[in-house]
Amino acid sequence: MHDEHQIERGPRDFPISAIQRDGIVGATIIDQMNGKIRTTAKIDKFYDDMMMWISTSRQAFLVIEHPKFRDMISDLSIDAAEMLPKSSNTIRKAIITQFEKQKDVLKERFTQSRSRIHLSMDAWTTPSGDRHFLGIVANWCDDMFEIHNVLIALPEIEGPHTGLNLANIIQKVVDEYNIGAKVGYFMMDNASNNDTAMQELQSLLISRYGEGSVTITSDERRLRCFGHILNLAAKTLLFGADERAFEADINNYPDEKEEEAELNKWRKLGPVGTAHNFVMFIYGSSQRRKEFRKIQVEVLKQSVSILPAKPNATRWNTNFLMINDMLNLREAVLLYISMFLSNPTNDKKDKAKLEKHCMLSTDDWEELINIHALLYDFWELTMRMQGDVAKKLQQTAARSDEPEAIVFNKPGVTIFKQPNVNPNAASVVEDTTEDGALFNVLPAFDYILSKLEAAKQTYAKNTRLSTVVNMAWLKMDEYFQKSDLSKVYFVAAVLDPRVKMKYFEKSWERKWLIGLKEKLYDFMDEFQGAMQSAGEMDDHLSDIIDTDMPDSEESRTAFGSWRESDDNIDMPKVRDEWARYLSLPRVRDYKGFSVRRYWIAERDQFPVLSKLALDTLAIPAMSTEVERVFSGYAL
Repeated sequence: MHDEHQIERGPRDFPISAIQRDGIVGATIIDQMNGKIRTTAKIDKFYDDMMMWISTSRQAFLVIEHPKFRDMISDLSIDAAEMLPKSSNTIRKAIITQFEKQKDVLKERFTQSRSRIHLSMDAWTTPSGDRHFLGIVANWCDDMFEIHNVLIALPEIEGPHTGLNLANIIQKVVDEYNIGAKVGYFMMDNASNNDTAMQELQSLLISRYGEGSVTITSDERRLRCFGHILNLAAKTLLFGADERAFEADINNYPDEKEEEAELNKWRKLGPVGTAHNFVMFIYGSSQRRKEFRKIQVEVLKQSVSILPAKPNATRWNTNFLMINDMLNLREAVLLYISMFLSNPTNDKKDKAKLEKHCMLSTDDWEELINIHALLYDFWELTMRMQGDVAKKLQQTAARSDEPEAIVFNKPGVTIFKQPNVNPNAASVVEDTTEDGALFNVLPAFDYILSKLEAAKQTYAKNTRLSTVVNMAWLKMDEYFQKSDLSKVYFVAAVLDPRVKMKYFEKSWERKWLIGLKEKLYDFMDEFQGAMQSAGEMDDHLSDIIDTDMPDSEESRTAFGSWRESDDNIDMPKVRDEWARYLSLPRVRDYKGFSVRRYWIAERDQFPVLSKLALDTLAIPAMSTEVERVFSGYAL
C-alpha cells in the first residue's frame, strides 16, 4: 500500500470528533478503534453546517435520504448518523426556518443602515421556458461604513410581465423587509416594462407610506444597467441593425441547404462573420480540433495549444474573445486552411465550404484588428464596472484545460475565456471594487463616446465600419441622454474627489452645465428628507473605522483616465458644504485610492456630504449581482 499508493499502514490519530447530545459525548468509530473518547461540538453546530453544505453546494434535499450518504456519516460517528433527519422534508423546513431567521437579521441591519436601501433587479426565464423569476438584490452602506449587497428575494413571476404586475411583486418584498420609507434607487435593464413598473410602484409607495416619505420621483428612481447599455452598443458594432438575425445558435442543420444559407448569412456580415464560420468549422468535428491543435504544437512549436473561443451571438463578449483568439492564432489559422485544402483525403464538400465561407483576406484581417480595438474598450469597461464581480478583473476560466488568453496588441495583458463564472472560484488579480460604483458611469459614457467619435473619423472611408460605428454611437448617446432623468448619476460623479465639477466644466459644453449645481442641492434635500423620515442613525464609531489607504501607485490602465488632480489651495472659509467641497482641489488618483475611505476620513469636515457620498457609493453601476444568481443556479 505504501509503495503503490503512499498510504500508511497502522492506526492513525484522525482529527474526527464525536457528537454531543443531551450532555452525553459519543465516540467516533476512529476513537473506538484507538480506544479514545473526545469532546466535540454540539448537534446544533452539526445541523447548521449540514444545512449550509446542502444549500451552498446545491445538493438536492433528497441527499439526506441516500443510503450511501448515511453510511458515510455513520462510518465517522454512529451518534451523528442517528441525528440525521430521516426525510428531505425535514431539511426543507429547517432551511426555510433559517431563511426566515436571516430575514429578521437583514431587517434589523436595514434599519441601522447609513444609506437608503437600493435595489438591483432582473427577470429570468428557466431554460425550459415555463417558469419566470424576478431576482432582487439589496445594496446599502451599513453602520460600520461597509458597502453590502445581498439577494433578498427571488419570487416567481406569475402572470404577464406588465409593469403593474412587477410593481406589486416589488411592493410585497419592500413590505416584507420594512424598507418602504427607506427604499432608494432601482438598477434595472432597459426593458420598457421597467419604466411602467417604477411608475406603478411610485403610486403604491405613496399610498402605503405617504407622499412625504417618498422623496424620489419614478423617473429619478429608475436607473439603467450600464453593462446592458454597453452590450447593446457592442452588438451593434458587431452585427449592425440585424443583430436579431444572428442570435440563433444552430450547430446541427437538418440539411445542406439550411447550413449553406446560415454560412452565407454570416459571410455577408463581413470579417466577423467569416471568422465565426471558421471557428464553427473547427468545432464541427473532434478530428478538426485535434489537427488545429497539432499545427500549433508540432508545426509552430508552441508550448501550448488553444482553440478559439466559441461565439454566442446573444453574448457579444464571446465574439470579442473569438476575434481576440483568431488574431492571436492567425498563423495557425492560415496554416490549417492551407493544409486542409491540400490534403487529398479530405471531403470535397468540406473543402468547398472552408474555401468559400471561412477564408479571411488580408483586408479582412486588418478589419478584424480594427473591430477588436473598438470592442476592447467595451470589454474593459464591462469587466471593470460589473459590481462585486469587478473585485476580480480576471476570474478563473470555466474551461480549466485552456490557458489564459493574451490580449491582441496589448503585451502583458491577459484575459480569461469567460468573465462571468462561479464567483466562488475566482482568482485575485487586481482589486477594482469601486470601479463598479455609480460615480463612474457618466465619465465612462464620455470615454466610450469619445472613442466612437474618433473612430468615425478614422474609418470614414470604410463603409461597413463607419456605418456600425455611427450606429453604436447613436445607441450610446440615446442612453447618455436618458441618464439626465436621474440626477444621482451626476451627484455621484461630483462626489468622487478626483472628478468633482471641474471634470464636467472641462469636458462638457457650456450649455450642458446649466442647472447642474441646482441638482446637487436638490439631491441633498431629498436625501436628508428620506433619512429623517426613516429615522436616521446618529454618527458614531469614527475612532474605530480604518481609513488608511494603500501606498500610492500610479494606475496603468485606461480606465479612470478622466480623473485629474489640481494644485493645492487654501481651505475656503465658507459654511456651505457643497461650496466648500467644490472649492477644494481635486485629489490625485492612484492605484488603491478609495472614495469610501476618503469620505469616512472627511466626515467631520463634511457631515452631510459624507452621508450622501456613502449613499451613492452603495448604488452599483450594473445589475451584475442579480445576473450572477441566474448564471450560478439552474432552476
